[in-house]
Amino acid sequence: MRRAIRMSTLAQAAAAALVPEPRIVPASVNGRQVFIECPSWCVTDHVAENERYLEDVEHSGELFDLVIPGDSSGYRLLAHARLGADLFAPDPADRQPVVVVDDGAKEHRLTPAEALQHADRLIAHGEQMRELARRAAA
Repeated sequence: MRRAIRMSTLAQAAAAALVPEPRIVPASVNGRQVFIECPSWCVTDHVAENERYLEDVEHSGELFDLVIPGDSSGYRLLAHARLGADLFAPDPADRQPVVVVDDGAKEHRLTPAEALQHADRLIAHGEQMRELARRAAA
């Protein structure tokens, strides 16, 4: 039992070491330069954004697109997903990173647990689509 606890502690320490620390970056707020804490996954240029209020500064990760074959451009965007965080939200629960899924009409902010459920549904959908393709090709 002691060994399992030690391995678990070591695994937790190793996982923590893989997560880069947040960094302090410049941001432009109402034309003035300030410095904010920024998560390591954030790709937003906070200087270029030039938000009016500090509370409007949000963090955004890299976009991952879900596309299907489409018109002359080759692909049609169905949705994209990214990490997001509103570190100045009034409710502390809203300050935690979420997975933001944007379908072009609305942004859906998913907790990590909700995002995992959604990912499972996407995998199941992909398997069903693969079966449909097999049937269509037969």
